Amino acid sequence: MKNCFELARHGLKCEALWKAVLCEGAVYPWRHEYVRVRRGPGCWGYEIRLDAGGYVMERGGPVYLEQGFRRVMDDPGDVLEYIAVSPGGGLDCVRYIALEEGDEIAWRELEQELSWDETDGGVCVRACRPAETVVIPARAGGRAVVRVELGPDSLTEVCRRLVISEGVKEACLDFSASRGLERLDIPERLALLEAPAGYYMTNWFRRRRWEQVYLNGWYLGTPGGMELAGADGLAIEPGTLAVAPGADFKCPWRSIAVPGSVRSIGRSAFADAPRLERLSLPEGVELGENAFECCPLLQNPPRGGR
Repeated sequence: MKNCFELARHGLKCEALWKAVLCEGAVYPWRHEYVRVRRGPGCWGYEIRLDAGGYVMERGGPVYLEQGFRRVMDDPGDVLEYIAVSPGGGLDCVRYIALEEGDEIAWRELEQELSWDETDGGVCVRACRPAETVVIPARAGGRAVVRVELGPDSLTEVCRRLVISEGVKEACLDFSASRGLERLDIPERLALLEAPAGYYMTNWFRRRRWEQVYLNGWYLGTPGGMELAGADGLAIEPGTLAVAPGADFKCPWRSIAVPGSVRSIGRSAFADAPRLERLSLPEGVELGENAFECCPLLQNPPRGGR
């Protein structure tokens, strides 16, 4: 249920997702209309009429409607996806589905599968329906989503992708149950209050063996270690704000250089490093418990206690 396409006529790049459309960083919920198809004499299905100026999703991609469009939904299982682009750049996304006679007619929106409560400046999404693609919109209940807190009940073993809209300010995520997670689409300006729990078990992290892994200001580690990184030392990128707990536990580095932008280093981040000889830390950086524990070649290893 995913199609990538360009809406060049409107200067937009969109990706149709299950129950949503991602467009320039914002998520627009599909408005689900399930159309009942009545079988019987004189019944020819349900006719859908669409205005010019929108897009209809076909197998080969989107088709721009130069003029009005009609289709008869006369076969249960028929699906018609339609995207209308308003002059202001907003999207109206409708998916029509033909059902067997007797099936219920239902209307649902993406936000109806979310659980949230009010917080300063908007709402905090605390749970969602488990799905292969989890999508968090920019608004819920008519208010801006400013915070997201998703645990293993939402990000489950079926989750392969997480999408968070632009405008969400901060998040606390737990990936400990979603080892199959492969893709993260989250705003660069989103503040992660802590490193996502269990991130090191996900496919998203483990498959990046040839690189240092960063996420929204956090250094999460180098999955392949020194041998695959092709270096004897670690130089964390300038601008990094924090090092995740256990990021390079049992690390192979001989030297570690931490830039002045880093405010904190998590517990056991570089513990049990038998080859570590040289260390450069910024003044005033907070060290978690046992951040540099068991580094026998390191003279006067720094101590942390938070």
